[in-house]
Amino acid sequence: MKSDNEVLTFKLLPNKYKKLVYALFIIPITFGILKSANIVEWEDYLFKRIFTVLFFTPLILLVFTAEKVEDERIQKIRLNALAFAAVYGFGYLVIANIMDLAMSNEASEEIKAKEILLHMIVMYLCTKFYMLRNN
Repeated sequence: MKSDNEVLTFKLLPNKYKKLVYALFIIPITFGILKSANIVEWEDYLFKRIFTVLFFTPLILLVFTAEKVEDERIQKIRLNALAFAAVYGFGYLVIANIMDLAMSNEASEEIKAKEILLHMIVMYLCTKFYMLRNN
């Protein structure tokens, strides 16, 4: 039986996967350049779907990749950054809907999940790197 003091932990990807994650960022950037230069002719719907998957996969892998030294300080920073990103994401969702309704009589477009996810991941990474540099 587990005691109350034990913390639920999960395994992160090893640090060596960061190089792979950074290399995976080259793929969506290449697709974006090829599409914008009209070298590749794809339907916009298909391109957006493929680009979204290829863009978010390295970001999510980056979030779940361990640092070189993963100690209690890093775990606390991860937890704080994750909590801040969640609060930011929910706040973004609420404020964006209020602003959308305030600017017009009806909601013009629903906020997409990938937009919120992108904001949350970027905020998580920015907060984590800021806290790592300044703590």
